[in-house]
Amino acid sequence: MTIKTSDIPRGFTRIFIVCLFFCLYAGKASAALTADSLAARLMYQVWSFPQEKVYVVTDRDAYTSGDTVRFRAFLVDAATHARPQQESRFVYVELRNPFGNVEKRVKVRSEEGKFAGILHLDEELTEGNYTICAYTRFMENSGKDFFFRKTLPVFSQLSKKYRLDAETVDGNLRCTLTDRLSGREVRAEHISVMGADGNYLTQNVRKRSSYTMGISRRMREAGVVKVKFDRYEKYVVLPYDTAAVSLTFHPEGGWLVAEVANRLAFKAIDRRGLSADFRGVIVCLLYTSDAADDLTRV
Repeated sequence: MTIKTSDIPRGFTRIFIVCLFFCLYAGKASAALTADSLAARLMYQVWSFPQEKVYVVTDRDAYTSGDTVRFRAFLVDAATHARPQQESRFVYVELRNPFGNVEKRVKVRSEEGKFAGILHLDEELTEGNYTICAYTRFMENSGKDFFFRKTLPVFSQLSKKYRLDAETVDGNLRCTLTDRLSGREVRAEHISVMGADGNYLTQNVRKRSSYTMGISRRMREAGVVKVKFDRYEKYVVLPYDTAAVSLTFHPEGGWLVAEVANRLAFKAIDRRGLSADFRGVIVCLLYTSDAADDLTRV
């Protein structure tokens, strides 16, 4: 196999130098593995399994229902971040609600290597944190995990006048609508709660300013519900299950040293991969015998 220097993709030289330096520094490079053969193998991998990457920028970080989202998408090679030699002609951009359902989808065609388009938001769009998702048909071969995603907050037009608060109390959902100017609770007539599975919980509240209703286990597991308080609709994120929090400790240097002041860092991540607030107690366990189960707690 003969490879010309002119055939090397842009940005590939940096990858080659890093890989070659690592092999030489580690001292584990095979005697038969030369610089030319290493470059040939890396280039063959890039040519045999090319991948695309999409990045999208929007004209604003947050929007109100009824606005127009103007965006521009950049399509690059995943390995070199340069323009792909055989790039896709179309980029698909979707607006997905917190339930993961597609609200809007546009197909943007390349104009001299540039992708630009708009997304019109409905005036009655429910308030919440939506997601911009972008991909090409070629990227679907690698799976949805490689799609571009960006959180896009969308506020309701009524959010300037009202504030919808929701909290969970003993497994029940309590909703309150408040007037922002006066600070008084607004008496509503009807409330409905919908889960990601499409099931509705509705109730006539008869001019009450707040209402508490039970939510199903499936709704709690989904982590988000859509609440409609009269005309005001909003996606509400439910509190996470504390049992699903991953707590890890990271002592300075990797180990705790006895009889010396140590600095111990910790990290708590919920099931969504976000940082979680928690309260706990650190307990020290000491061995009192050779038996692993015989421990003393201090």
